[in-house]
Amino acid sequence: MKDKLINFLKSKEASIIIKTVLVMFFIMAIIGIVFTENLKGDPFIALFILFTMILSIFIFKPKKGKE
Repeated sequence: MKDKLINFLKSKEASIIIKTVLVMFFIMAIIGIVFTENLKGDPFIALFILFTMILSIFIFKPKKGKE
Protein backbone atom coordinates (compact mmCIF):
# COMPACT_ATOMS: atom_id res chain seq x y z
CA MET A 1 0.00 0.00 0.00
CA LYS A 2 2.75 2.44 1.01
CA ASP A 3 4.83 1.58 -2.07
CA LYS A 4 1.84 2.18 -4.36
CA LEU A 5 1.31 5.59 -2.75
CA ILE A 6 4.98 6.56 -3.16
CA ASN A 7 4.94 5.44 -6.82
CA PHE A 8 1.77 7.46 -7.43
CA LEU A 9 3.29 10.57 -5.83
CA LYS A 10 6.36 10.22 -8.09
CA SER A 11 4.20 9.92 -11.23
CA LYS A 12 3.41 12.74 -13.67
CA GLU A 13 -0.34 12.74 -12.93
CA ALA A 14 0.24 13.35 -9.22
CA SER A 15 2.54 16.31 -9.83
CA ILE A 16 -0.06 17.88 -12.15
CA ILE A 17 -2.81 17.35 -9.54
CA ILE A 18 -0.63 18.78 -6.74
CA LYS A 19 0.31 21.84 -8.82
CA THR A 20 -3.35 22.43 -9.72
CA VAL A 21 -4.32 22.29 -6.03
CA LEU A 22 -1.50 24.71 -5.13
CA VAL A 23 -2.58 27.16 -7.84
CA MET A 24 -6.12 27.01 -6.42
CA PHE A 25 -4.70 27.69 -2.94
CA PHE A 26 -2.81 30.74 -4.22
CA ILE A 27 -5.94 32.07 -5.95
CA MET A 28 -7.92 31.55 -2.73
CA ALA A 29 -5.18 33.31 -0.76
CA ILE A 30 -5.21 36.31 -3.11
CA ILE A 31 -9.02 36.50 -2.93
CA GLY A 32 -8.77 36.19 0.86
CA ILE A 33 -6.28 39.07 1.06
CA VAL A 34 -8.63 41.26 -1.00
CA PHE A 35 -11.54 40.36 1.30
CA THR A 36 -9.39 40.99 4.40
CA GLU A 37 -8.66 44.50 3.09
CA ASN A 38 -12.42 45.03 2.74
CA LEU A 39 -13.20 43.59 6.19
CA LYS A 40 -10.50 45.78 7.80
CA GLY A 41 -9.01 43.68 10.48
CA ASP A 42 -10.13 40.14 11.17
CA PRO A 43 -6.65 38.89 12.18
CA PHE A 44 -7.68 35.21 12.08
CA ILE A 45 -8.37 35.34 8.34
CA ALA A 46 -5.07 37.12 7.68
CA LEU A 47 -3.16 34.52 9.73
CA PHE A 48 -4.93 31.68 7.93
CA ILE A 49 -3.99 33.14 4.54
CA LEU A 50 -0.37 33.64 5.63
CA PHE A 51 -0.21 30.05 6.96
CA THR A 52 -1.69 28.69 3.72
CA MET A 53 0.85 30.57 1.59
CA ILE A 54 3.79 29.41 3.77
CA LEU A 55 2.49 25.83 3.65
CA SER A 56 2.19 25.92 -0.15
CA ILE A 57 5.76 27.25 -0.44
CA PHE A 58 6.99 24.29 1.64
CA ILE A 59 5.01 21.86 -0.53
CA PHE A 60 6.51 23.42 -3.69
CA LYS A 61 10.08 22.61 -2.52
CA PRO A 62 11.28 19.25 -3.86
CA LYS A 63 11.51 16.63 -1.13
CA LYS A 64 14.93 15.08 -0.64
CA GLY A 65 16.01 11.91 1.14
CA LYS A 66 12.80 10.74 2.81
CA GLU A 67 11.60 7.54 1.15
